[in-house]
Amino acid sequence: MKSIILTIGLCIIFMAAVPLSSAGEESPVNPGNPVEESAGPITLREAAALALTKNPELDSFSWEIRSREAKALQAGLLPNPDLDVEIENALGTGSHNGFSQAETTIQLSQLIEIGNKRALRVQ
Repeated sequence: MKSIILTIGLCIIFMAAVPLSSAGEESPVNPGNPVEESAGPITLREAAALALTKNPELDSFSWEIRSREAKALQAGLLPNPDLDVEIENALGTGSHNGFSQAETTIQLSQLIEIGNKRALRVQ
């Protein structure tokens, strides 16, 4: 984490210290790139925004944050109920031919959490 903060700081310092274009040069304008849209030097705030949005390492952290938020949301939900169906003595021979003599068991179960386990899981 310290290396990421150091990388961000160095990017901001570099972007603020190095001019992006010379005064005498004309460069083609690319509308998708805010650096090329600016007529002169950019501000420290613009440099920080560019460093944060264009750095692929930092982009992966936003996905990491979203993933952890989703896991915390999922951990706070109630567990799903279970439905189990079991069929015995089906497709036999003689009097147990087909499903006429089959034994069917249907079971519905729900996990009930006690001891504040869900809140602890979310934390």
